[in-house]
Amino acid sequence: KSGNVWTVGKPVAQIGTGDGAQTFTTLAEAIAAVPTNGTETTITMIGDEVIQGNAGVTVTAGQNIVLDLNGHSVSNNATEAKSSATITNKGTLKIVDNTDAGMDGEDCGYLTNEASEDNTGDWWSTPRKNWATNTITNYGTLTLESGSIRNTSTGISYCVDNSSNGVKATFNMTGGKLEDNGCAMRLFCNSAQHENIVNISGGTIESKNSVAFWVQLPGSSGQAKKCSLTISEDAVIKGAVVKFDQTVVIVD
Repeated sequence: KSGNVWTVGKPVAQIGTGDGAQTFTTLAEAIAAVPTNGTETTITMIGDEVIQGNAGVTVTAGQNIVLDLNGHSVSNNATEAKSSATITNKGTLKIVDNTDAGMDGEDCGYLTNEASEDNTGDWWSTPRKNWATNTITNYGTLTLESGSIRNTSTGISYCVDNSSNGVKATFNMTGGKLEDNGCAMRLFCNSAQHENIVNISGGTIESKNSVAFWVQLPGSSGQAKKCSLTISEDAVIKGAVVKFDQTVVIVD
């Protein structure tokens, strides 16, 4: 509000349909309206959104969200030299797009993280804007059914970073597409107690300049880390699979 003039943003997200529909000017506002008791709630994008900064949006524990991209884009513009994610999922999140007729991630809505190229300093001693710029960082249960998850950053970046750092993390992909300039997906298997589970039963994963998957097993404790990656014959993988000393199951 400025003086007696109210400034109202254009709605970009909606919960519900018809006369009872709620509209929101940001995806963050729509997510905040979702209960934390596990009730499945569909958020439908009705406009494009560019999220400025590194924070992105967060799905909290207990929330159960179906995000219908509905032919629209949600992107994050990382502006600080630190890690970022368009969406951080700590609950249950399913990505769909009702305009994706072939459920192949083509000609439809998408999520992305777009960090500008940053050549300042050394990768490890001086983080950059395009350092750890994830589209989705997953600490919960994430499903991609249709639509596209992209990452156009030129640095260390992933469409999906599945992290079992202190929690069980599960990613199920039945359709849609992951498309990355670098590594499309990382399995950050940082636990001997909590499972890192990835099941790819459909869709396409494309890495243009690197590998499709990085199974990272950090730490030097000598403990075996809990990790599994299963890929079915119905999935299309464009890029090699990198693995270290844990179980990676490839189904031909």
